[in-house]
Amino acid sequence: RLEWREWETQDGQKRQAVDIIADSVQFLGSRDGGGDGGNGYVPRSDVPVDDRDFQPATVSPAATGDDDIPF
Repeated sequence: RLEWREWETQDGQKRQAVDIIADSVQFLGSRDGGGDGGNGYVPRSDVPVDDRDFQPATVSPAATGDDDIPF
């Protein structure tokens, strides 16, 4: 089922979220038929990885705050 909720942050911004509530979950095996329930799954790609153009991400201290978490 889906549960919709809304709340207001400490600085007055309105937030909304939809939670997915499941009574049971079934994890399927990989497409290869491994059937290990997802353990050890490694995504594959035909495109070679080239990360030379990427810069490391920087995280500001303000971005790591928990002020907008409703619980």
